[in-house]
Amino acid sequence: MKLFSMRPLLGAIGALILLAGCDQKENAITSSEMMRLPEVVRNDFYARFPDARDPKPWNGEDLIRISFKDKSDNSVLVAYRHNVWELTATELNKETFLLQLPSPVRRAYAALEITENADYPSGNEYIYRLERRGISHVGYHFHFLKKDEAAGDDRTFWICNVLINADGRVLEASHFNRNRPVFFMGFDSALAFIRDRYPEADIRGCVNDSGDQMFFVLHQGKMTRVWFRSMSSSSVWEWDRSMTRLEEGAALPEPACSAIEKFKQEHPDLHYMAVYYRETPTGNAYALQYGNEDENTITFFPEQ
Repeated sequence: MKLFSMRPLLGAIGALILLAGCDQKENAITSSEMMRLPEVVRNDFYARFPDARDPKPWNGEDLIRISFKDKSDNSVLVAYRHNVWELTATELNKETFLLQLPSPVRRAYAALEITENADYPSGNEYIYRLERRGISHVGYHFHFLKKDEAAGDDRTFWICNVLINADGRVLEASHFNRNRPVFFMGFDSALAFIRDRYPEADIRGCVNDSGDQMFFVLHQGKMTRVWFRSMSSSSVWEWDRSMTRLEEGAALPEPACSAIEKFKQEHPDLHYMAVYYRETPTGNAYALQYGNEDENTITFFPEQ
């Protein structure tokens, strides 16, 4: 009769038990960390994300952040302020993000000239799927580099930012260097101001513009950009200005219309791009934009 040793089999079983024990210990640690969170936050989190893998919470004075991996292996950050859900930011894989985009977003992204040959070479570039409390539209934020063909070398790049709603509406496609969106939240005062000033407005999304928070607001068929400045705390935002691009040939008050026509006659070589209506706490004006998409200037003309 052929004899064989049980030692390798027992060793393998022991290793599996050890690994299982390690996994249980790790899960116990994670569970223990989650159990320290307020029950209302914990219940809301697991109701929203029942498949969250290895959630890691961070509990501050008024802010709770929880990071985890979703079923597509994306990194997800969830934030709660004063125990109320504030945002969910899902960072999509830079190699496979096109497959994860909804069809309207994918089509809109592909149709933009700025996204042609877009490059995501490092951790500084990102694609976020962003949901915020108070904004009913999901936003897809793309931050990437694009080679500057005019420079004639392989070292000069444009910084590019694109923001597209889940329904395919493009809110921004620019070379402005926007701040990473997950760092800014707590917009109750700003959202309340927008809804009061622009009744029935459709708030489509927002970006952080050099510290100011800029909202894209669809109002009376026109897109208005509304800027707020952070005050004593990050949750208090004061209105700074609003800009609405007017349709070509839109009727203007006579003083503004005459002033703009006179300016154009005095500067016939400029490339004129658009006319905006600008609102500020100290008064309103019309703005004439000229130049090109990369470098342009705005001159203001009194409303009356």
